[in-house]
Amino acid sequence: MSIIDYSSYSKFLFCPWAWYENYENQMQLRYVGQRSDPLCLGSLVHNALDNFAKTGKPFVDEDTIRENNPTPDTMAMAEVLVVGYLRKYPKEHWPTERAEQPLQFPLELMPQSEGEWTATGLAKLDGYFYVPEDTTIESGLDGYTLTLSRGWWGKEFKTKAHGRNRAEWIKEWQTKRQADFQILALQHMLQQANFGLNEEEYLADRNVQGILICVLEKPHEYIPKRKCAKCRGDYDLQLYRPMEHGFACPACDTVQELSPYIPKVPKIPEYFRVTATRNSEQLSVAKEEITAVAIRMERMRAQGMVVEQPNRDACVNNVYRRQCAYMEPHTYGGTTTTDVRYEKVDATKYRGLVDIV
Repeated sequence: MSIIDYSSYSKFLFCPWAWYENYENQMQLRYVGQRSDPLCLGSLVHNALDNFAKTGKPFVDEDTIRENNPTPDTMAMAEVLVVGYLRKYPKEHWPTERAEQPLQFPLELMPQSEGEWTATGLAKLDGYFYVPEDTTIESGLDGYTLTLSRGWWGKEFKTKAHGRNRAEWIKEWQTKRQADFQILALQHMLQQANFGLNEEEYLADRNVQGILICVLEKPHEYIPKRKCAKCRGDYDLQLYRPMEHGFACPACDTVQELSPYIPKVPKIPEYFRVTATRNSEQLSVAKEEITAVAIRMERMRAQGMVVEQPNRDACVNNVYRRQCAYMEPHTYGGTTTTDVRYEKVDATKYRGLVDIV
């Protein structure tokens, strides 16, 4: 049986070769030193919110800190985001609510011509809850509220950079395939669920209404600059090297005195919530498309990378100012298995499948 979740699905669409390296060869670039990347911050925030849902205390556990190795600034930002979110949106007491867990849903049996095998979809929800009647809640967006219709809702926490356009970000998430994975998984679980006698009335209504997306937006990151007295170039303050009698210009090495950057106003994150919903037709299409990708994945598992073409347009992306982690070995004929910059990892550890197999 093959398992496909949104992370592997989106990685495959990004580039089949990148998916194969990550999920089949299980190779990834080594992290050098402490981390401050968005994935690290998101992991810390999710862990703290998950611990709060389970214990009532918003802390990042030692295993997560050890695994991600965050910089002190990243750790501090995660704490600020979580505490600020919980102050703005105290825990809403729904009759039935569950914290983070992975949920599976069945896909179609593959055709005999592909070799008989089954594929299972998987989604790791940050939480799900039951709304007993149509309820209006605060959205955090000026002039807007959210009405959650009666039924079951999934919950997803997302961290967001301040610089990304908010309206476009919301539209992107409302159409993102991740919501399809989550709704399909929650729907399948509820069809078979038996939580207990005291929750029978909630299970009588097993309709999934959608996903409540709770957004923790980082504050604006101001990057102070200073002008060199000699070459007249404007450079980030952090690029000037401290010397005995001042700071050296990163371009011409001229040493001069520089005024430190002192923030005039505190950096305050913002928080808002939106919803993503699907109808039965959209879910049916999603299931077909997920199954089609699962078939292509299985072919690669059986026959290797050669059965799919790499997506060369994804090697370098100037919009997001980044290059694919596997660009160099795939472009210049190398291999991740002998390149010391890569290490063997368990690419599916985050799924938590040991709990549900």
